[in-house]
Amino acid sequence: SSLDSLMECVEDNLSCLTPLNAVTALVWIARICSTKVKRSDIQHAIGKDGRFLGLCTVLRGFVPDMAGGMLSAVVWAMGKLSVLDEVMLGAVAERVVANMNLILPNHFLKLVWGFARLRCRHEAMLEKLSGRVLANVGSLTAADTCNMLWSFIELRCVGPGGRLLVDLLTSLHNALESHVRQRTEDNRDPLRVAEAPKGIVHSSDLVGLVVVLISRSSALKEDNLVDRLVAISLRYCLSFKPYLSASDLCGLLWALAWTHRWTESTHLLELCTARFRTDLPDVRDELFVCALWAIGVMRIWGNVNVSSLAAAAKPMRERALSVVSSPRCVGHVINVLW
Repeated sequence: SSLDSLMECVEDNLSCLTPLNAVTALVWIARICSTKVKRSDIQHAIGKDGRFLGLCTVLRGFVPDMAGGMLSAVVWAMGKLSVLDEVMLGAVAERVVANMNLILPNHFLKLVWGFARLRCRHEAMLEKLSGRVLANVGSLTAADTCNMLWSFIELRCVGPGGRLLVDLLTSLHNALESHVRQRTEDNRDPLRVAEAPKGIVHSSDLVGLVVVLISRSSALKEDNLVDRLVAISLRYCLSFKPYLSASDLCGLLWALAWTHRWTESTHLLELCTARFRTDLPDVRDELFVCALWAIGVMRIWGNVNVSSLAAAAKPMRERALSVVSSPRCVGHVINVLW
């Protein structure tokens, strides 16, 4: 496979790799792994592969001389691979703190996202980086704002004076509201209805943010702003219903059930039927269980008619049985039984 070929090439040339060669190899390993169907299993294997560990050893030696682009690429790739190398991340963080002039706005997202993905906090780096991000909020795209917001919430970093999350929340809310308003106007224009919709944020990223916002809402002080962002985010995602993946739908079902949005739930269930027939194998166990929990809540608490899912009953049953039979999913089993 392409991954094995790349790993063999890395092993054969490990002693003569330049910093650019090593970083490029790491990034391509991460990209290739992210395209695999069973990427979580592959990522787990990669983290124990001697060839990959050798590459990490070489990279650690290069970190003290890396520029901002290489530093951010290394952190992004390690986050993408879900490989926590505390020594390497610590070295990167120290390099960033001592040389903030190397870190440009286009490096912000990869750095903070990688650390957040690996649940790795480095206080000194976060303090300096959050200040730089706060000063550049106005120049961020909606997609970068969404992912940055997710990252800082995961890292429990509110920035200088608590303003970072507020400004990011406000910026993303305004961008989504403007986009939804424009989409609504375009839908009234018969000449533009047939055009494929153009988004400003990837639906999967926004669903992930919505889940985190709802899960952490009690810890976020800006309740009203969070509620408004969750509401407009759900409207935005639902406006792209034909393009949502099965995983997106599972996350949205959970969000709608948790916030008691029963009307939107009814519309979404109809789409779930088609997606669940074919795409459930691609959904992670915990996401699928969240969807089952949501369907139960909708039916019992919201009195939502879930009969449209009957057409997808067989693949849902098979997926549930696979979760129940897994020894590592005891908590998921309890939710399935509920």
